[in-house]
Amino acid sequence: MSERSLEEDIAVIDSQMGSCWVHVDFLEGFQQSNLKTFEDWMALEDIPFREVSMRPNRPVVEIEIDGFSKTFYLKRNLDDPRPEGFLQKSGFTKPHSESKKEVDKILGFWAGGIQTQRVVAWGEGEWEGTMMASFVVTEDLEAMPLERYLFHNWKVPLDESRAEDKRATIQSLARLSRRMHDAGWVHRDFYLGHIFVREGDDQENHLSVIDVQRATRRPSWWIRSQVKDLASLHFSADPAYID
Repeated sequence: MSERSLEEDIAVIDSQMGSCWVHVDFLEGFQQSNLKTFEDWMALEDIPFREVSMRPNRPVVEIEIDGFSKTFYLKRNLDDPRPEGFLQKSGFTKPHSESKKEVDKILGFWAGGIQTQRVVAWGEGEWEGTMMASFVVTEDLEAMPLERYLFHNWKVPLDESRAEDKRATIQSLARLSRRMHDAGWVHRDFYLGHIFVREGDDQENHLSVIDVQRATRRPSWWIRSQVKDLASLHFSADPAYID
């Protein structure tokens, strides 16, 4: 196994089956828990976890690692990646791994001023017959899904403070949607369950978007895709709490 510097804050660890990229702030703690290589993350041996989504080819688990106050979410992609765009679909270039595509989209959201998850590690390689399996690890947002937040906080009748919170949150959600679309992104899974609320933060920073793996770039004039995002919000909102 070799380790080399990719960027100032990222270490790349190569092993027999693949490679992984780890933020240096987390490298020592992960290695002390025997999460050193691509194979370690994919096998997840002797690491306690809670199942979050157990799709056969894209399981997600929540893990706790000694030495860290936050928990982490590990998503493993067990299928070869799907080609995207003309060059990949035509065979001129090879598709990136599903995790590499998701990491790039997360960074793109941050660059557009859209709060989302923070990636602390990701990797790709050969695993159980899949030539380009991959994984991505993100920090827990320590926040609540908006669909659950409105259930707990916006039951009628609303007192003055909750009514103000409702108005401010809806306005903040509108601004987040505008920033996302102005930056050229459409989410394609833009449901309230994929928007998280951090109580106590200011109104500009208390909403985050998750699950951006299906997000894609669209020109700002491509209104149809933006309308579909907004329709997803409306579809997932219980009228009892938003009217």
